[in-house]
Amino acid sequence: MWQSILTGDDVLQQRVTLALSEIFVVNSENCISVKTKPLFMAHFMDLLQKHAFGNFYDLLFDVTLSVPLGDMLGMLGNLKGNAQGRRPDENFAREVMQLFTIGLYELNLDGSRKLNANGEPIDTYNNETVRNLARVFTGWTATYTTEQSNKPMYLVEENHSLLEKSFLGITIPAGTQGLESLKLALKILFNHPNVGPFIGKQLIQRFVCSNPSPEYITRVANAFNGVNGEKRGELKNVIKAILLDKEARQMPSKNDSFAGKHREPMIRLAQLIRTLDYRSPDNNWRIGDTTDSTWGIGQSPQSAKNVFNFFRPNYAPPGSEISKKKLVTPEMQIVTETSTISQANYWYKLLNEPQRITKRKYSLVEKGKLRQHNLVDEETPGLSLFLEEEKSMAVNPSSLVERFDTLFSCGQLSKATKESIVESINKLPIDSNDSSARESYKKNRVIGALLMVITNPEYIVLK
Repeated sequence: MWQSILTGDDVLQQRVTLALSEIFVVNSENCISVKTKPLFMAHFMDLLQKHAFGNFYDLLFDVTLSVPLGDMLGMLGNLKGNAQGRRPDENFAREVMQLFTIGLYELNLDGSRKLNANGEPIDTYNNETVRNLARVFTGWTATYTTEQSNKPMYLVEENHSLLEKSFLGITIPAGTQGLESLKLALKILFNHPNVGPFIGKQLIQRFVCSNPSPEYITRVANAFNGVNGEKRGELKNVIKAILLDKEARQMPSKNDSFAGKHREPMIRLAQLIRTLDYRSPDNNWRIGDTTDSTWGIGQSPQSAKNVFNFFRPNYAPPGSEISKKKLVTPEMQIVTETSTISQANYWYKLLNEPQRITKRKYSLVEKGKLRQHNLVDEETPGLSLFLEEEKSMAVNPSSLVERFDTLFSCGQLSKATKESIVESINKLPIDSNDSSARESYKKNRVIGALLMVITNPEYIVLK
């Protein structure tokens, strides 16, 4: 996955795929405990990539029948109810509504909540809705083999509930077979008026800003709904509407301290490696495990701890100015004092040292007539960084900082911040009669300047 993210020519498609993976969340640790798990997990990302610019209904259908999501949310192996009191698992029925399509409350086109006569939000569903919808998702199972890793779940018809299924004002008649029930149910969810603003707002948050205006959400929801004669649910049109909207293309007012979004660590890592002259000796782009928040960046694809992703769309730090203003900043949910320091250390190490990934394996050892397996560590090539162009600018810190401001911060660093970084870099030595020392001094200046840019709040918050 990192190889694809870091080297693919289809940069926008990779970016959309990663965004979708934070809506349709599967966890590589908590599902599919079999040897073929890497293949199943990779295929799930392939599904997201396949539909990144396709139709949302097709995406919803394919991920619903995907083995990782089915395994994680209880649809895989879900059995119909019986006379002994067994009831279908309700987890997938609940999450497909709450997280993947319509959300918890009825929405206006601009993403605001509809209110009843008492001024209270209107629930989109209740327990009876979940119980009925759960019958739709019965009878599906899978085979955990290498040959089946790119195949969807298949239906065992006798395990599917043939009871009537009534939900969201629609009834699927009793006796309807499993596949037809599934298609009908997903169509009902897909055509619900909440989907455009619910999914559209989350995609705006992933790409542009945490608190889009109601007008921005409306324009994106209209793109989802196909109001200009387009087919409903075309993600290509949704992404186009998000990225070309006037709120995405113009710099916000300098007085708007809450504009933009917090860049999550995965995006910062991908930008760093794509922007600089990183090379992979074996062309496998081995990043290693980055999920630990004490020594890594606390994130990697498919590593969110649960189906609610790394962070919630409506999260605001408790007691913060953002919270007081009833605004949100989802990515801040994974920001802590520890993660801030550990990420700075991770960037420092990534910039300073060629990466070598340690893998543990068993090695067969002959000892006389005995043969035994010893556990050994084996290092494989990771990444190497070349800074030749940047080092040539080390004697002029102002030019160096301007370059990094353009490449990483979109020219958004304040004059005071840039002057402070230049002042710090000028304190580092640069002259020496020893050529190797001069090279080392140049590298220190480059890495020092870059670290002060990519750990700066003016970079981390994308305007």
